[in-house]
Amino acid sequence: MNKKKIMKERHELLTRIQGEMQENYTAALIREPENENDPPILSIVFDGLGMEHDDAFGEFYFLPLPDGEARAQHFSAVITIADDIKEDHLSELFEAMSYINFALPCGAYSIDSQKRFMAFRMTAPLPIDIDPEELYKEVNIVIGNAVAITDVHMDILLKVMAGEMTVEDVKKAL
Repeated sequence: MNKKKIMKERHELLTRIQGEMQENYTAALIREPENENDPPILSIVFDGLGMEHDDAFGEFYFLPLPDGEARAQHFSAVITIADDIKEDHLSELFEAMSYINFALPCGAYSIDSQKRFMAFRMTAPLPIDIDPEELYKEVNIVIGNAVAITDVHMDILLKVMAGEMTVEDVKKAL
């Protein structure tokens, strides 16, 4: 496996998607890795998600290639829907996320307790030797699914976080 060639192809794919996003008036950029082992990250600002048309910040990247003769590389989507999470309704938020996560077909909502942000996360394994056009389609499916799932549930979680919705309300909404 030629890791440099594979990572170059992955970078080109992210650059292609960045360009397409920018054509649709979406703020998108590639953050280049600071360290040799870090991946480039496609960062996209989504405006108008959910019923309240809130902003969300997406980060999309390939995890580093595993050593050896691995047959898959993982592609990760992380969409941050809130930062600076307060303690006020944290326990209700965790409980609401557990009910929503159980109902999801893939991915999960999570809170980074140290950095205090809430995000939807989804990671998919993709064959290392996949045709570049097939990889492009698969990556777009992952991005599309992550955005669609975030779009559906983020209002509920933001309302729980703000104390405007209870866990019982979440159960009824599901």
